[in-house]
Amino acid sequence: MGYLGRVIFVGKTFDVRPFAAYFVTGRSPSSRSREVVDYPVGHVVTVEPLDKTQEQNEILHYPAILYDDDFVVVGNGTHTEEIFQSRDEKQLEKILDKWGVEPDGYTPRIAATISHSKMSLGMRTATNTKVLSISPELANAYGFATYDGRATSGKPQPFELSMHSLFREKSLYVKTPEELIRSILGSYINSDLYVGAAAIMRNSYGKGWVVHVENRAE
Repeated sequence: MGYLGRVIFVGKTFDVRPFAAYFVTGRSPSSRSREVVDYPVGHVVTVEPLDKTQEQNEILHYPAILYDDDFVVVGNGTHTEEIFQSRDEKQLEKILDKWGVEPDGYTPRIAATISHSKMSLGMRTATNTKVLSISPELANAYGFATYDGRATSGKPQPFELSMHSLFREKSLYVKTPEELIRSILGSYINSDLYVGAAAIMRNSYGKGWVVHVENRAE
């Protein structure tokens, strides 16, 4: 697998618990000098510079996961905040379309929402905005990325979001967010480019969420 950029997976466990996972990969020194940080009190997971004195960069540093009891948003930029504030998966396409691509003028914006049992995936490229509503089977996950993974060097091409192109992980018998990260990491993420990851999964008693983050630098 080549360079995927940022990667999102959503799905359900074998015991009907929804989950999402977010993976950060990077090629440049600035892209790789980052970490994923969990702030449980604020119900947010962020992507931050390793050097905390470094100036924040909207393309590289942002809230990647925002959640409350009933709504989860995962994304690769500050658009996640507006999607979360809407508390409405039906607003996903409208918000992505409004934001456009990342400030570099090329990098797609991607996002996913979990609202009760409903799941949506969205992507804004330089040419269009697409949103898919999905209903994963138990012990299954669907994923997509900013880039299509074919480039090992040079300018990567955007992922083409469609039901046909989604990554699919079947027979995913995981019980914890940590197990979820491990399972997907080994199948889809280029270990040489891996920076960090976060996963969020509904508690086994059906209320609240369990979050796990990890970083290559640890």
